[in-house]
Amino acid sequence: MDHTGRVRSLLLHPVTLVCLYGFFLGAPGRGTIPYAGGARSTEAARARPDVLDATQIQWTTWRDSIGQFQIGYPRRWHLIQARPRRDQRSYRAGEILIAGEVAKVTIREPEGPLWPGEFTVRVLPNPNRLSLDEWFTDFNLSDLWEHQPSDTTLGTYRARTLVRWMYDQTQREYVLVVDDRVYHVFFAEHNSNDPDFPRHQAIYQQILQRFRPDQP
Repeated sequence: MDHTGRVRSLLLHPVTLVCLYGFFLGAPGRGTIPYAGGARSTEAARARPDVLDATQIQWTTWRDSIGQFQIGYPRRWHLIQARPRRDQRSYRAGEILIAGEVAKVTIREPEGPLWPGEFTVRVLPNPNRLSLDEWFTDFNLSDLWEHQPSDTTLGTYRARTLVRWMYDQTQREYVLVVDDRVYHVFFAEHNSNDPDFPRHQAIYQQILQRFRPDQP
């Protein structure tokens, strides 16, 4: 049998036909996400319809007496309140306070999705009651994606926002000054590794709208 005949025989073999059928049935664009773990993440979201649609989420509110703010977040997500380091064990960055932080909370999606969502609020001291412009002169502006930070508002407060490179994603940040406190809020601006990113982005915006510093 020549080469062409062998190829034709292989393609018509029953086992080959079954494999090809399975390949095209499960090909990207037919209900699965075209990389490892994506299909499992989609199935997990379908099993939890309340988290698939960001507009259908049940919310709860956290009141931080140390950081002097409140924030709403999805009831199913975890809120991690950072504590001072008391030993030399390994911790996630959101679990401990680093130098200069008065308070920090990280709101994180439960483990299970391929790439869990995460939203962080840091509170820094401002003992000299510097204005936003004055305080920003010493703020770390490395790895900016945008050329310059831009002015905006967060709630009723004047704020400054920027986007910077952070490892495998870009990160959206907001900074605002309220009396003797500085709030540094951040979350993913874009993450091509996260198959649920559009949903996460919608949730981040809703969390941001529920962030309220205490009045001075």
